[in-house]
Amino acid sequence: MIGSTIAAIGQPFYLNSPSFLASEWFGANEIAVATSVGTISFPLGALIGFLMPNYFFTPGDPDLVPIKTLFHQQTQYLFVSNLMVTVLAIGSLFMIKNKPPSPPSYVSFILLVRTCSISLSRLK
Repeated sequence: MIGSTIAAIGQPFYLNSPSFLASEWFGANEIAVATSVGTISFPLGALIGFLMPNYFFTPGDPDLVPIKTLFHQQTQYLFVSNLMVTVLAIGSLFMIKNKPPSPPSYVSFILLVRTCSISLSRLK
């Protein structure tokens, strides 16, 4: 119950991120494709998460499989999944920037100008 509540609180942040990132990083004719790719990545990640254990654990009755074998399979599964997450996280830290070097579209430029003018007016 607590885990479901925490996941529900976090959903607005990650479900709305593809459209926000697409509007910040892509031009007007690329936003739809970028949003679609970003949106489909969530169910694709869930699919990989559901299918990946099937390659590490042997089918059959868990009561008949020796504990040593189950422990070895679980250790392999956790190692591979954690390795994938670590490599992607380290790559994200070095490759993903906060903002693009220049506004990709006219709308992004206008938003940037408005943000700068609001910031300057607060300094006065």
